[in-house]
Amino acid sequence: MNDRTDPILPSRPDAPGQTLDLRARQWLDSLPVDQRLPVLRRHYPHVVNRLAADWHRPRHMIGVFDELLMDTRGTRNGFPFEAALELMQLREHYVSVLHPELHPEPTARDPEVWRGIWR
Repeated sequence: MNDRTDPILPSRPDAPGQTLDLRARQWLDSLPVDQRLPVLRRHYPHVVNRLAADWHRPRHMIGVFDELLMDTRGTRNGFPFEAALELMQLREHYVSVLHPELHPEPTARDPEVWRGIWR
């Protein structure tokens, strides 16, 4: 598979934990085709392994997404755009489709709250 991140994200097959485990492969196969994480699968298999391990723990999973997407330590460089986009899209799928009960309650800062009032 070729993706746009090849020049900046060389695969590191020599690094420990850099292969997909069986659970992760089965989990990826269970996802909708457009959510199968080609960039993360290729360049960050340890992240895919973690996602697969925590997938069936909804409240915990939101924390996993947040930890992966936000730097709370101030020392991380973050993921390249394509990898971060895959994580954000997967998080949206998880919350919107699989676990809508986890979708945050709207607040006054949410434009959708005001849409019905101003019509």
